[in-house]
Amino acid sequence: MSRFDFIAWDGLSEHASRQIKSYAKMLEACIDHHLEPSRERSLAMTALEECFMWVGKGIRHDQLERQKKGDDGTLPLPEAEPISIHLPKGWEAVGLPRRIGAIMAVEVIEKR
Repeated sequence: MSRFDFIAWDGLSEHASRQIKSYAKMLEACIDHHLEPSRERSLAMTALEECFMWVGKGIRHDQLERQKKGDDGTLPLPEAEPISIHLPKGWEAVGLPRRIGAIMAVEVIEKR
């Protein structure tokens, strides 16, 4: 198998990607909110994009390792403890938290 071969993500990989992507989007919004357009802001965004790229490669690697062990990625997800997230000034949580797999999620918006 080549490192360039497409691998369709299983349930655990898809869940991990969605969860991490939601946090990356929140961080992106915070950077946009707090930093004026500048070289430093551009570098921060590039680093965030690179981070998400490496996360995807890590998820792929973990899935391939699971498959070698015979795990099909459909095992039940462990229960997660709720966490507290401090939102930047001008942001608010909307609605009630809901469970998505093993994580607690709440929609976050910027007040206008």
